[in-house]
Amino acid sequence: MRGSIGYISSLLIIFSGCSSKRFIALSDGGGSGSSITIRVGGEMAIIDRAGGYLTFHGGDRLLDRVKYMELDRLKGIFSDLYSSMPTKPKSYILYFKPNSSELTEESKSSLDSAMDYIRRSSPCIVDVVGHTDRVGDSSSNRDLSLKRAKYIESIIERSVDIDSDRVVAKGYGEEDLLIKTSDGVPEPRNRNVEIFIK
Repeated sequence: MRGSIGYISSLLIIFSGCSSKRFIALSDGGGSGSSITIRVGGEMAIIDRAGGYLTFHGGDRLLDRVKYMELDRLKGIFSDLYSSMPTKPKSYILYFKPNSSELTEESKSSLDSAMDYIRRSSPCIVDVVGHTDRVGDSSSNRDLSLKRAKYIESIIERSVDIDSDRVVAKGYGEEDLLIKTSDGVPEPRNRNVEIFIK
């Protein structure tokens, strides 16, 4: 769930007459990283960047290859849809001191900024995702990452007027690390909690 990965955030189905359908992938404007695979009968097509579209007929065969439309033209045609699409989640990364749930000084300031953003964005959903480095066993690291996430979750719930069911804490331990390392390697940037606000 790293913020640097772009994604195709919506798929629009347009019915063109009774027997053919057109699919258009709309992007959030991020980079690359995702695709949509469409299988029709024995044929397959991949839409792998913003503005891609294809048409198929009667549910059993593709009419053509994937084509691409300029994003400015696409945004003009589907302006109502673009304006109703959800915004990309805002994210903050907080770092911890080794083997603890104590934030570094810089991260205390980042947490204050995150809580200000939550207040301005209400109502919103907040995902709090904990990580560790690869020092120690994976089970203990999963527990520590969840402890860190729950600690941040409790601060948010105490400090911001938000329903507790709108804040979710998760512990990923050594999984989905910011910096890939070998087992047993200490990496301060992996001792973090990510806050995603949407």
